Amino acid sequence: MKQRPDELGRWVSSVLAWGTLVAIVTVAIGVVLGLAGGGAGGPVGRDGGGLLAQIAAGKPASIVSFGLLLLALTPLAQLVAAAVAFGRRGERRYVMISSVVLALLLLGIATATVLSSGVGG
Repeated sequence: MKQRPDELGRWVSSVLAWGTLVAIVTVAIGVVLGLAGGGAGGPVGRDGGGLLAQIAAGKPASIVSFGLLLLALTPLAQLVAAAVAFGRRGERRYVMISSVVLALLLLGIATATVLSSGVGG
């Protein structure tokens, strides 16, 4: 299915816009719950289970952390959307560029995760 260039740009940018909006709303919910509960729940820690378990337990800090995670992952989703859109248009060169940038970002995230756990982070 061929898309016009203006449709392609709108589709890819809408992924970024919606991802950012969902992340901001998630952070806002966590902040409001934290303020309403007097900041109850404390910081997100490793001893209270995983992030999803802490969210299920209603810890506001974990909801804020999840929103920030969504915000950080939004550009990755935009790169995936761009690669798919370019693939649908048959633009192999741009699929490859999007894929290389995506791979480099994932490599950077993986490296940062490994290095931060190695130093007690």
